[in-house]
Amino acid sequence: MNRLQLLLLTIVSAGWAGCAAAPDLGTHPATHPTSRVHIIYDGRPNLTEAEAIRIAEQAAIKGGYNLHHYATPKVRYSHTDEHDAWFIDYDGEVPRPGNHFSVRVHDKTRQAQLFRGR
Repeated sequence: MNRLQLLLLTIVSAGWAGCAAAPDLGTHPATHPTSRVHIIYDGRPNLTEAEAIRIAEQAAIKGGYNLHHYATPKVRYSHTDEHDAWFIDYDGEVPRPGNHFSVRVHDKTRQAQLFRGR
């Protein structure tokens, strides 16, 4: 076996070992194929998708948004060293500049931060 073959075998073996060691996500709703959530990290969030959306909706309404003018939000969960957060993105029914906004919901504190469209 030459060096290239040995290197490829080592890389493939390490890749398969890494896949086998991935944690089981169980039946968490965010892992369901029809869910709108895209989980970037394979950890388990504290909030459910529905709870994160409810918190985001409250922040949006408090911020003066009428959610009837926006499409169904796109939802994703992200884990970093700095925070675990849900990101809920709203696009306006009428496509035009600035007719969108996002809400970041911190998974542990449940605090929401509104980001207005520009």
